[in-house]
Amino acid sequence: MSRHLLSKSHDSAWPPPPPAHESDSEKQIRLEDERKARIVSESIDRSIELEKSEKQKHRAQIKILVLGQSESGKSTILKNFHLYFHPQAFQSDLSAWRAVIRFNLIRSVNCILDLLDNKGSRPSSTDSASKAISDHLRRLALRLAPLRHVENLLLRRHSASGPVSGDEGNSFPTRGGASIDSPLYTGWKALSKFKRSSESNVFGVDDVDDSQRVIEACKDDIVSLWANESIQATLKTRSIALEEQSGFFLPDAGRVAAHDYMPTTNDILRARLPTSGVEEHRIVINEGSGHGKDWLFYDVGGAGGQRAVWAPFVDDVKVVIFLAPICAFDQPLDDDPRTNRLTAVFDSWKSVCGNQLLSEVHFILLLNKCDILDKKLKSGVPFAKYVSSYRDANDTRSVTKYLDRKFEHIHKTISPSPRKLYTHITCAINAKTTATVIKRIQEGALLHNLLTAGYL
Repeated sequence: MSRHLLSKSHDSAWPPPPPAHESDSEKQIRLEDERKARIVSESIDRSIELEKSEKQKHRAQIKILVLGQSESGKSTILKNFHLYFHPQAFQSDLSAWRAVIRFNLIRSVNCILDLLDNKGSRPSSTDSASKAISDHLRRLALRLAPLRHVENLLLRRHSASGPVSGDEGNSFPTRGGASIDSPLYTGWKALSKFKRSSESNVFGVDDVDDSQRVIEACKDDIVSLWANESIQATLKTRSIALEEQSGFFLPDAGRVAAHDYMPTTNDILRARLPTSGVEEHRIVINEGSGHGKDWLFYDVGGAGGQRAVWAPFVDDVKVVIFLAPICAFDQPLDDDPRTNRLTAVFDSWKSVCGNQLLSEVHFILLLNKCDILDKKLKSGVPFAKYVSSYRDANDTRSVTKYLDRKFEHIHKTISPSPRKLYTHITCAINAKTTATVIKRIQEGALLHNLLTAGYL
C-alpha cells in the first residue's frame, strides 16, 4: 500500500491516487468528480462548524449582576465561584498573582513611608530613647525608598486603561477620617498584563524582574517596619486601619517577599484588583443541576461614579448578588466623608430593590466581611454609636441579626412586587465557608426555580 494512503493528513489522503492506465478523458471526469466531492465535503464541514457555533451562542445561561460598594468583596466572591467550579482556575496564573500580591504589599509599605514623611508622625520627644527610635525609622525609610520607584514602575507597566483614582484605586480605610489614596490598575484584565510581562519582553520583563529582586532584598526591612511599635502607635492615633484593606499583606511580608514565594489560594482571594466599569466573567458549571450551563457574571465597579453603570446590563439578568460590607459601620465614604458607609449601603440597597427594571429579578444578599466586624466589636468599637436605632448588645450575633432584619425590611417594603430574598453572612476570603454559600446558591430554591422555569 502506498505510504501516503496511511497518512492522517487530509491533503495526502484525498484525492486517492489515479488508476493505472487512465486515459485523458477518464482523467478529466475523475478530476471533475473529485472537485465536486471536495466542494460538498467543505460545505458539510462549514455546516458542522456553524451548528457548533450556534449551539455555543444559544446554550442555556443564567446572567447575574454583582453589585456593591468599592471594597465590598465583589471580585473576591467571583474568585470563589471560579475556584469552586474550577479548582485549578488560578494555577496557570500563579506568577502573575505573585506580582499582584507583592504590589499590594509595597503599596502598604509606601503608605507608611508617606506617614513618616509627615513631621507629625515622628516622635516629638527629645530624649535619647525617642531619638533612637526616630533614627531607626529614618534608616528604615531610606533603605525602603526604592519601593516607591518599584510601585511607579509596576503602575506604568500594568495599568490596563491608565491609573484609576479615588476609591477605585487603593483607598486605605480610616475610622472617622479621610482615606489615603493611591492610583491602581483596574480589574482582572490587568492580571493578563502581569502574566504577559512575565513571559516576554514586550512590557519590560527585565525591569519587572529587577523590581521583584528589590522587593526580595527589602524583605527584612519591611518586616521590621511593620513590627515597629512607633509605627503601630502612629497608625492607631491617626485611625488608619490598613488591616481592613483588601490586599493587606504586611503581617505576611516575610513569606510574600521571600525569593521562593508562590501564592496560596487564600493569598489570591485576598489580593486586590479593583474593578472600574463593568467586567464580564463566564463560568461553565460542570456539576449539579446546572451541568454544562454558563453562569455569566457582570462585576460592576463600586466607586460613586460607577454605581449607575450597571443599568444597560439588566436585560435578561435573572439574579442580583448584592454585597454589603457590614464591617464599614464606623467609616465614611471615600468620595463623600460626610456620609457613613453603612448608611450609603442602605441607600444603594433601597435603590436596587425599588428599581422597576429589576422587579422580576431574584435577589441574593451577602452580608460580607463578618470577620472584620467581629474583630471591631470585640475590640470595643460601639456599633450603636454609628447606628442610632440599634439598642442590643455589642456582639457579632446581635449586630448581624439586626442588619439581617433591616435589609429584609427594606427589601420587603420597597420591592415593586413580592419576591424571596436569600441572605447569607459571609467572609469572602474564607474559601471553605464561602464554598458552602456557593453550594446553597447553586442548589437552593432560587436556582431550582430558575431551572424549572427553563432559565437553566
